[in-house]
Amino acid sequence: MQFTHIVFDLDGTLSDPADGIRNSLSYALEKLNVGTEVDEVFSRFIGPPLQYGFSEIIGLDDPQTELAVILFREYYASKGIYESSLYPGIVELLSGLGENGVPLYLATSKYEKYASELMEHLGIDSFFAKVSGADYEGKEATKKFLIGNCLNGLSENERAGAVMIGDTKFDIEGARSNHIQSIGVLYGYGTRQELQDAGAGGIAESVKELTCMLL
Repeated sequence: MQFTHIVFDLDGTLSDPADGIRNSLSYALEKLNVGTEVDEVFSRFIGPPLQYGFSEIIGLDDPQTELAVILFREYYASKGIYESSLYPGIVELLSGLGENGVPLYLATSKYEKYASELMEHLGIDSFFAKVSGADYEGKEATKKFLIGNCLNGLSENERAGAVMIGDTKFDIEGARSNHIQSIGVLYGYGTRQELQDAGAGGIAESVKELTCMLL
């Protein structure tokens, strides 16, 4: 099917944020003297807002969560943002979609300022018509809100041809909440079962397979 509007997730879909997020998480937990093993929770931090990660996954109370987010961003802003890399084949995919005239959007639970800086650092910012990222406090960071923000102004017919591409259940659930199609990718941090249970309309095991589905 030829999609007419494509919304991408960032971490785990376009770029691999492993080192930057792991190091930022380690920095925050060490500063707070929290004994959680980073490797045990790391992958679950990719997808949801930071506030959710520290409160629901680590189990911090509200004041600790607020401080943990500040510490995480302290490291990420200076070093972590540059510790991400594009998955092989992503530039070619985005270029091909651009040549076909398909509008591209980005919906990420990452703080929007950092998302924009990372996209510029990776050299992919020019491909996107709109970037929708989390606000600083994480109050408007759900994928339902972020995807909806990307699609604001589209007609019902235009929405019918829209699709969300992401690697976690949060992306797929956000697409369903906005009544658009979705494709889950397995080269990121979600599992096939997770994506299928969330209702993904399609599954791509690799960037190459995703490219075949979109071009």
